[in-house]
Amino acid sequence: MVNASDVSPHRLYRQVRLGLGRKPVPDVELDVHRAMEVLRLRQLWCYRR
Repeated sequence: MVNASDVSPHRLYRQVRLGLGRKPVPDVELDVHRAMEVLRLRQLWCYRR
């Protein structure tokens, strides 16, 4: 995941996402989408075993 220390998406988030073959996310939804991805990955990391 491409992430930055502040709450906004990293400037490369969109390019990496497209490079991985994932669907583009509209600009108005990008912040919410990225926050949901961060939450999902944190949960996976916390409960891995």
